[in-house]
Amino acid sequence: MGRGFAVVADEVRKLAERTAKSTTEISSVISKMQQGTQDAVSSMETVVERANREADGAREANSAIGQIQTNTHQAMGLVHDISNSISEQTSTSTTIAQRVEQIAQMAEENSSAASSSADAARDLHHQARSILQTVAQYQV
Repeated sequence: MGRGFAVVADEVRKLAERTAKSTTEISSVISKMQQGTQDAVSSMETVVERANREADGAREANSAIGQIQTNTHQAMGLVHDISNSISEQTSTSTTIAQRVEQIAQMAEENSSAASSSADAARDLHHQARSILQTVAQYQV
């Protein structure tokens, strides 16, 4: 029985050594898994920080685009107002040009009428002189 006990004790010792070795290996694997998990968490935190920065940047860009859109609409309104003003000024300028042309035509007609009146006045003057000369011949 001594020998059987020694064999069993030897087997128990070997089993204990293998168990200790396996425990060490399992502990090493668990440590590596914990380190890998910590690395993954750290990487995820970095990604979350970057995502938050990118989201902030996207919000700022969206706000800037909204402001640009508002400014563009305002500019378009101003351009429309300017266009309407130019159309009105063009219409007014055309009307003024037509009136000036009518005034020039009337001035030309008045000048022609004045010239005709001057010619008629000269004729009357000559006729009056002629009549005076004729009347002067009959005076005693």
